[in-house]
Amino acid sequence: MQAIEGKENAVDFIENYKFDEAVLEWFDWYIETHLEYKLSDDEIQVVVEGLKDYLIFVVISPQAVAAASKLVDELFHAFILHTELYQAFCKGVGQFIHHYPIRKKWFSGMTLH
Repeated sequence: MQAIEGKENAVDFIENYKFDEAVLEWFDWYIETHLEYKLSDDEIQVVVEGLKDYLIFVVISPQAVAAASKLVDELFHAFILHTELYQAFCKGVGQFIHHYPIRKKWFSGMTLH
């Protein structure tokens, strides 16, 4: 039962986590300069919630999966680049969350429409 409590605590921590402005500003800058798209504040919040959902999935699932969206993955990269913040976050979650890049074999045979 202790493992479940640990996961529940980790999920609560992630759900209530507030990303530092430095991470969000870097992400916003990166998307604008590299993808040539300016996200609104509301769009950034949707990506933040997407990253939280992804991190929760990683905590509760034994599967090693890549983020489901390019924008979520880019926010995850921005977070990881802010190593002190990311280290403190992982400590709060109770585990180090690894980044798994998308692997071609995961998508073999799939058609994307």
